[in-house]
Amino acid sequence: EEDLRDTLALVKTILSKIVEAPDEKKFRRLRASSRAVQTRLLGRPGGRELLKELGAKSRDDAVEFGGADAATLAAALAWCDAFAPTTGVELKISLPRGPALRAAFGKDETLRDAT
Repeated sequence: EEDLRDTLALVKTILSKIVEAPDEKKFRRLRASSRAVQTRLLGRPGGRELLKELGAKSRDDAVEFGGADAATLAAALAWCDAFAPTTGVELKISLPRGPALRAAFGKDETLRDAT
């Protein structure tokens, strides 16, 4: 959970700079080899996928937000502010005729523990 919070803090910083100065090219380009980008973003599960969803493209030794529009980045920034990781999982199975089964369990439990 701490790694996720750290990754989102870095993404929030990056997005904030782009949203505040959308025409400033230096904020739209990250060095992929930089220690912070490698350890806090690209080296973590989902980091590359998150950047891709935000419209970033990998080029040589860079990650560029060239085509990402300001509205999308502002919405992503708001999501980062509102995000609260959960410590559990909820499973919902809906049957075609309407009945549903729900189970919630914590990170230290298995589905077997919840049923």
